[in-house]
Amino acid sequence: MTGTIGDTSTPLGAVDEAIQTQVVPEGITAVTTPTTAQAVAVTYELWVYAEIGKTEADLESEIALALTDYLAAIPIGGTSKTLGGAGFVWTDAIRSAIGGVVGLSNLIDLDLTLPAADVAFTSSKAPVAGTITKTAIHLVAN
Repeated sequence: MTGTIGDTSTPLGAVDEAIQTQVVPEGITAVTTPTTAQAVAVTYELWVYAEIGKTEADLESEIALALTDYLAAIPIGGTSKTLGGAGFVWTDAIRSAIGGVVGLSNLIDLDLTLPAADVAFTSSKAPVAGTITKTAIHLVAN
């Protein structure tokens, strides 16, 4: 969000003003800090049983929506495995979001080429979906 705290004509200033006057209880100090989006690109190849009953196009759009929703739900700074630890978007969680679309009983294999490793985030970065690319979706007869 862009803007300046204290300048209510900017988006950040307006949000901070609303938080301070409408949300923060007396005796509590809330600190609003600016964040910037950090896009996470995803490239995958997927093999599923054709009995899933969906087309390649259906799966591609459902996976894109699932990934967009998943990345939007990650907190600013990413998630950490330890209290106070560094935040990440975890590749295993991305695989789970894709697998959730097809279900374990339909999933044969999933090759995730991007991101190649867990993606680190600083406390001022907000995860968002970047370019989501399917290399291929293979519908395999059972």
